[in-house]
Amino acid sequence: MKRVTVLFVVIILAVILVFVLQKAGLWKTITAEDLEASIEVVDVDTFWTDKYYQPWPPRLILVPAISFRVKNVTDQPLKYINFNANFRFMGDFENLGDAFLAAIRNDPIPPGEKSDVITLKSNYGVEG
Repeated sequence: MKRVTVLFVVIILAVILVFVLQKAGLWKTITAEDLEASIEVVDVDTFWTDKYYQPWPPRLILVPAISFRVKNVTDQPLKYINFNANFRFMGDFENLGDAFLAAIRNDPIPPGEKSDVITLKSNYGVEG
């Protein structure tokens, strides 16, 4: 019972700490508009790539993919950016698959610089 009480107190203190930091302006999240103004997506390439290949019996699964680089157009380094892609044909609303990638994590992008190539592959494909 004592462990549960201690755990409960720690959780309450953590919630209070996060609330205070957020109200004090020390814990800020970037808005979608600020993020859009701080990066530029360059060198975009879309293509189909193999997800699975089996020589015998012959089997090939192709998935849509996109590769690009991100350019930092701010005066601060970009430290953390996640990417989510939904793949579909132009003008069509049917989802061909999706992908999520936490691409920018350990090596921040300095101001004015470009990231390494980031590639997102769909989790669903077509068998050919």
